[in-house]
Amino acid sequence: MDHESDKIERLEERIDQLEAVTKKMMPSRRDALKLGGAAAIGAATMSGTALAGSNQVGTIGDPNNLVDIEAEDVTINDTLNGASISGAAQDEALLSDGAGGLTFGGAGGGLPSNFTYNDIKNTRAMSQNFTNNTGKALFVIVIAELSSDNDRFNLRFEVDGQVVDFIDLDHTTPEFTSNTQVRVSAFVPNGSIYRVTAFIASNIVHWYEIEF
Repeated sequence: MDHESDKIERLEERIDQLEAVTKKMMPSRRDALKLGGAAAIGAATMSGTALAGSNQVGTIGDPNNLVDIEAEDVTINDTLNGASISGAAQDEALLSDGAGGLTFGGAGGGLPSNFTYNDIKNTRAMSQNFTNNTGKALFVIVIAELSSDNDRFNLRFEVDGQVVDFIDLDHTTPEFTSNTQVRVSAFVPNGSIYRVTAFIASNIVHWYEIEF
């Protein structure tokens, strides 16, 4: 009988120990109320982000407390790290500025697949400076024709004051005639100043500018 009493006593002690451990693992009533309140606040905060407009900071987290989000089928109608989604042109891709900002630009470099030879000779003139303000690199092709009889034909393409392409013909050149057409071309970086000059008066036959 004493043996059975010992077993029961040890069992009761074991139960008491388990209850103590369980109490330590479970939150108190006050902690549970705090957790419930935080969850309610979080849900209320998230509910407002669907109507955020331009220049508004999202309400899921804040700039000092960022959150990781896993999502599917996300549609962005405004901007992404400064990149205007609606302002992106066809076949452009997101490019990083190296400081967390994004912008849209040509993917992979090179000429766009759907470029056209846009002749803008009516807005161009010889020996006049032009500035590339397109935000992109330009490939410029200029074809000129000697406008009067002369024994020399010189054409130069300058970018930021540096001659990057030229052609020089004189009367000893077999193909040189009064209606000879010559071509110069060059790449013009964004923001650069460029011009084409002729040693002898020349007519512009074509002036093509292709944006990258």
